[in-house]
Amino acid sequence: MDTDTSPAESFELLRTEVALLRRAVEGLAATHIEPIDYGPTLEKLSEDMQTAGKLLQAMTTSPALSQSLYSLNIQLDDIRNVTATKARQEWMIANSELGDHARTLSQIIGSAQAQERQFRWLLGTWVVAFVAGILACTLWGRVFG
Repeated sequence: MDTDTSPAESFELLRTEVALLRRAVEGLAATHIEPIDYGPTLEKLSEDMQTAGKLLQAMTTSPALSQSLYSLNIQLDDIRNVTATKARQEWMIANSELGDHARTLSQIIGSAQAQERQFRWLLGTWVVAFVAGILACTLWGRVFG
């Protein structure tokens, strides 16, 4: 505020500012702002908290939490040993079956190779017999013909 203004002017300026403020406040009151309804959000939050409470209750009554770490460790060792033994047995069975199948395949392949060798011998024998027959007929015809 200037010190050169008279008190009457100062009051007039103050009255103008107060009038502007009053109009601004009335304008704010005239604009209707809808209040936010937090009901659905609070209901969802309440349901989530009840679910979390039930889960926490179930966890606290769990037998795993009522045991000591030592007893849990013993149980886990037992489970690990049983699982390892079972896995070892299954591995041995699978390995044995694999060996059986490998032997069977080897026999099949060996049998197929033997059959192919026999076929070649038979084919060769047939060709030799055919050629020998033709030669024999030719010679027979020249000798006795």
